Amino acid sequence: MPRAPYRDYEDGLRERARELRREGLTYSEICETSGVDIPKSTLNHWVRDVLLTPDQQQRIIEKDR
Repeated sequence: MPRAPYRDYEDGLRERARELRREGLTYSEICETSGVDIPKSTLNHWVRDVLLTPDQQQRIIEKDR
């Protein structure tokens, strides 16, 4: 079975997503703000090393409820 081709994103989108995550935005908020539907698995890969403050973590937990 052939693999699906990788999706091309505009230049700078990955770094913009990382900036938004550093601000504490959820994956859904990052997609909404950027105006691009990015799979959560892709976002996770892009931002997995971005550390969130305890307040940001708590906000995301509360937003998921």
